[in-house]
Amino acid sequence: MNTIPDVYLFGQVLGTHSFLLKDGFLQPDAYAEIGAQYFLPGGETGTAATVLDSLGVSVRMDGTWHKETTDGRC
Repeated sequence: MNTIPDVYLFGQVLGTHSFLLKDGFLQPDAYAEIGAQYFLPGGETGTAATVLDSLGVSVRMDGTWHKETTDGRC
């Protein structure tokens, strides 16, 4: 078992709320329902780690974690 990561990332990590719309991308002046909601790592390091992980790359992250409050403040 390989415990050494392929990539080491250091930087800012944020909690990111992402929404998937039921009927795809909006047209101008249109309305859409939210189909699913996700909470993912974001920020410069979290986003890179999420993308690399989806490609099968093992990642280790270190850095500053900011937890978003319910009113959008960190």
